[in-house]
Amino acid sequence: MSEEAENGLEGEWADLLSLRGAGARVKGFAWHSLTDQLDWRHALGEQDIPLHQVGMYDLRRRIRPVGRRYQEIVRTWRDQMSGEEPSAAAATA
Repeated sequence: MSEEAENGLEGEWADLLSLRGAGARVKGFAWHSLTDQLDWRHALGEQDIPLHQVGMYDLRRRIRPVGRRYQEIVRTWRDQMSGEEPSAAAATA
């Protein structure tokens, strides 16, 4: 599942960059989930609660590859995303 999380993050980030490129004002980006989830899919309806490895960190607080990629995105883009004004195209939309 960890690879699914990485692919999901990359897809969401690509979508955000497309919106930004089209002139949308981007104020923030958050990735869910911070930690792995217990019983993500069954709403505690099963006796044995499955662990879903979807978090940036496992339940022992060890960072996963998706967490490292999120850190890289933040480091690379934080200055460019802060305080930006919308483009002229977005202002007229």
